[in-house]
Amino acid sequence: MAQSPTPHQLTLAIRRTLTLLATCSAICVPAIAAAQDDASEPTSLGELVVSATALKVEAPLMETPRPGSVVEQEELEERNVQALDETFRYRAGVLSGQYGEDNDTDWLKIRGFDQSTYQDGLRIYREGFYQWLPEPFGLERIELLKGPASILYGEAPPGGVINAISKRPTDTVQGQINLQAGTDEHRQLGVDTSGPVGDRNDLSYRLVGLYRYNEGDLGFTENERYYLAPSLTWEMSDSTELTLLASIQKDDAFRPIRSSCHLAP
Repeated sequence: MAQSPTPHQLTLAIRRTLTLLATCSAICVPAIAAAQDDASEPTSLGELVVSATALKVEAPLMETPRPGSVVEQEELEERNVQALDETFRYRAGVLSGQYGEDNDTDWLKIRGFDQSTYQDGLRIYREGFYQWLPEPFGLERIELLKGPASILYGEAPPGGVINAISKRPTDTVQGQINLQAGTDEHRQLGVDTSGPVGDRNDLSYRLVGLYRYNEGDLGFTENERYYLAPSLTWEMSDSTELTLLASIQKDDAFRPIRSSCHLAP
């Protein structure tokens, strides 16, 4: 039979337990105090991404009651996005480019449904499998609104809608020249300049231009694009602003197949 512990053994066990608790307290209390000191220091949060697609008004994306996603210009440049369907490759609920590279259509499915594509709140022309393709170099950001809330823009699939936001004039002078060269005869020249018009503080402009050429994945195909997008902003008052946007785009998507015919003697 097991023997009951003696009073001396109980006293020794209690002393060891109290010593262990005191040691843990000595270790944990400074760590908790340091954490409290760090928490008391002010934390600077980054600028919130603002979206006008989810509610059609300027509201922080994190405060909108609808699921959405935004790809900013910085990400477009870092990933060197060449087509709209390359934009949301790293976003949940979106399948892009499911048929491979296509030079006359952007292939996207949102939550299993075909998408509706808008630019600056206006629906992009589409006929059958052909649609007008927005140039990513001329976009400031691209917003995705998921779910049946896309009916906010009218007739739309229940998967969601995509809204491409064009570059706007800036109050400060800025400029960019983009040069690219790569495989498949890829060549690209892009120009982006913006700033106030003369010495006026109420009038600013932006001019975006691009030329791109590259061979397609299939033989005897090519993609060639000319793009020009001027814009002008007039600040009428502190609460009223007028922005005029225009764009010209020409795509030559195919190369004629050259064939020859030989007659046997």
